[in-house]
Amino acid sequence: MSERHVIEDAIHLDSRSSQIIQMADLVAWSAFTSLERYSQQEFAWDWYGSYLSERDPFRVPREL
Repeated sequence: MSERHVIEDAIHLDSRSSQIIQMADLVAWSAFTSLERYSQQEFAWDWYGSYLSERDPFRVPREL
């Protein structure tokens, strides 16, 4: 029995081929942008906190 605890091997997938990959890319980029605040990306500084992070279950979701 293998001792590996990895679900899958990491491979590059082009996001054009999958909406799920596009969503994962958006979440990762939004999280990064919320931490590394470059002035060119100021429009997205709050996306992660406002739309993607864990939230209060009684809070109404907002449309992007």
